[in-house]
Amino acid sequence: MAFGPFLSVSPKGLQFQPNAPKGETLKLRWNKVKSISAYLTQTNPTAGGATAGASVRKMLHVNPTNDDPPWVCAIANIANVKVFVEILEKRFGVKMAQ
Repeated sequence: MAFGPFLSVSPKGLQFQPNAPKGETLKLRWNKVKSISAYLTQTNPTAGGATAGASVRKMLHVNPTNDDPPWVCAIANIANVKVFVEILEKRFGVKMAQ
């Protein structure tokens, strides 16, 4: 099941296309998912730490169990994020950390 152009969920695991719709497709089986978390990050900080001009984004972070780099995706790019989280938690037993 696709949740926008970047993330898909299947009984086997997750698929991520960081440069969708073109580019490589990364695949991660459920037993290779170390953790999935959602967090806030500040982008475009200005000099001196002032918040004017800065923005805050919600991000999804998927860590594999091996030494591969994590998958990072803006939550705004995930269609139906509530359904996505519910499927991860109820169907596949993956708990989201916030």
